[in-house]
Amino acid sequence: MAAQSIWDTTFWNDANLISYYRLEGGLFDNAKAANHYDLTANGGPTYTGGQFGQCLVVNGAQSGTIAGASIPNLDIVGAKTYYCWLYLADNTVSSYPVARCDVGVTKICGFRFSVGANGLGFIHTGTTATEANSGTTPANGSWHQLVGVYDGSNLKIYVDKIVTSVAATGNGSATGAGVDLALGKLGADGVNLNGRLDDVAIFNRALSASEINSLFDGTATPYSHAAGSFLPLL
Repeated sequence: MAAQSIWDTTFWNDANLISYYRLEGGLFDNAKAANHYDLTANGGPTYTGGQFGQCLVVNGAQSGTIAGASIPNLDIVGAKTYYCWLYLADNTVSSYPVARCDVGVTKICGFRFSVGANGLGFIHTGTTATEANSGTTPANGSWHQLVGVYDGSNLKIYVDKIVTSVAATGNGSATGAGVDLALGKLGADGVNLNGRLDDVAIFNRALSASEINSLFDGTATPYSHAAGSFLPLL
């Protein structure tokens, strides 16, 4: 089976889905939650065919951002999951595909791509900074499922449903006023992505390995928005 988007499964109906960006021609928060955190376009981002429908194209300078004061529900101290599909156009440039960060870049939570041995990583700062590094450098021009999980004790990063790194951490998260969410860059600090993003989500719980596998393998329970109900797997 083909991979599934969160929109097309009961994960969209999950009460712990805090923010969700389908990126279907806009920077709208498509989570079921009542408090939607739409992003503000910077640099005129564009859209093209993605992993699911359309996707956001970031050319090294464009991104969507939202002010930290507007997203208190993303100040998640405990367990959390960052989720996206990533397509690199230039894997010789380091970037932060999806991350929260303050002005002083002392509080960061999200995905980082580092050129070299570390590759794709999930970084999580509280009293100290911890990062789970996959060591994976994706080839340019292909889509990859990227999942960062903090279960309250450990950071894990999954690349295409495979957990590639686990790092122990005992601290909280990037929380507090002035901590912005950005797609395609690290807040006002830049470090811009040259690539594409699709199906970006943040949960305030840790997704399990089996749940991550189900989205990648296409075996998650389908959800019909027209009917507002679950559909049987065929």
